[in-house]
Amino acid sequence: MISSLNNCHNLNRVYLLNLLNNFKGKIFTVKFTKSNGMTRILTGRLSVPYKRKTSQTYNNNWKTERGFISVYEMSKKEYRTVNLLTVDYINCQKQTYFINN
Repeated sequence: MISSLNNCHNLNRVYLLNLLNNFKGKIFTVKFTKSNGMTRILTGRLSVPYKRKTSQTYNNNWKTERGFISVYEMSKKEYRTVNLLTVDYINCQKQTYFINN
């Protein structure tokens, strides 16, 4: 599952969502490739409640089922969608996780 060298770890992509859920709202940095092919580095966190402008309910499960997660970007104070299939690495609490296919 995870092999490590100092503060760097290699992680199989299968365990990526479990790793993110274990962060439990901690701030992390993720490098991934956007749908237009550009690479992006985002600093954000999960588990930030979304303040809806309407009373409509919204089902966010379709994103997770297709390999996407919603991340709250700290610098811009907006939500971003990250494709888990294009993640290169994640850094959280001085631990870097490089993602293998």
